[in-house]
Amino acid sequence: MQARIPSWRSGYLKFVGIDLAWGEHKPSGAAIINENGIIDRARADLRTNEEICDFAGLASGNGAVIAIDAPLIVKNLTGQRPVDKFPGVREDTANGAPPA
Repeated sequence: MQARIPSWRSGYLKFVGIDLAWGEHKPSGAAIINENGIIDRARADLRTNEEICDFAGLASGNGAVIAIDAPLIVKNLTGQRPVDKFPGVREDTANGAPPA
């Protein structure tokens, strides 16, 4: 028996992007994008693992691709990266993301 793999053309596949914060004291953000590339849902106030998992579960159905951006190694207790110290980075952010 061959498993059915949802495809982009199926109309059911969702894409979930999760941007994890540095611990539960700062909110994480997530978005669900439909097969047409349109944001179905977005949140920037997810604080617990349960909230993040519940949000990602909203994309369940026939399939979902989940991408997670998470801080794996930050060498200080504050979670601040060296790039965060540059002038203008904090002021010019859009939904927590520094300008590209």
